[in-house]
Amino acid sequence: MIEIIQPNVPGKGVKPFLTFFPADRPDTGGTVLIFPGGGYDHVSVQKEGCSIAEALNRNGFNAFVLDYRVKPFSGKAILTDAVQAVNTVKKYLMENRFENRKLALMGFSAGGHLALMETQHWAEFHTENEDISGRPDALILCYPVVTFMEPYAHQGSRANFLGEENLSDDALIGKYSAERHISPDFPPVFLWHCEGDGSVPVENTLMLRDALIRADISNKVILYKNGAHGLGLAPDDAVISTWFAACVEWLKTVF
Repeated sequence: MIEIIQPNVPGKGVKPFLTFFPADRPDTGGTVLIFPGGGYDHVSVQKEGCSIAEALNRNGFNAFVLDYRVKPFSGKAILTDAVQAVNTVKKYLMENRFENRKLALMGFSAGGHLALMETQHWAEFHTENEDISGRPDALILCYPVVTFMEPYAHQGSRANFLGEENLSDDALIGKYSAERHISPDFPPVFLWHCEGDGSVPVENTLMLRDALIRADISNKVILYKNGAHGLGLAPDDAVISTWFAACVEWLKTVF
């Protein structure tokens, strides 16, 4: 495990913080940058970060886990952390001459929203290495927050990202509702969600799926009848835990 602190970001030494989990043969299998969830209130680094990274390592993929800033920092600051993380990881893969430099973003809950926002808004941010694209090669979204629009918005994530003072700003709400901004060059997407999720409504995933289909973007969606929110690998559920094996097989086709 190699720890890398991003350069040129306020909070250096505390957050943001990148931790690298290399596979046995790190140059061959591709890399996944993980954004854990936490409603932009905290970051679930272990359950939705390190444990996922170790599982990816066992399947031949490198992984990075980003511990990003949350409230009271602004959504712009949080998104800056994500964009800088992608830039840092891509630079690391280039400088160390990795044979396979494909990069996927994996996000859980609010981390899924952050992965979508990075993919859609990276060009708005200055990075240390301006010649490196912030576009990932694939997205893996686990019970993601997708929309800030009513009636399916996750209230906590929206309030923490936008700030209470911006909750009536329709322009900002629309800008950061990912389903409204799926472009033709969007990367392929893997999605899973539980229909019984009482925290982030499954409609978030359904809205994104429909937008991807309309834009003719490759996607794979797995819905589980039962189950709740924040399950991570779901090790205690024989059915829902199948999401990870399905994700690995999908990722191999992308990488």
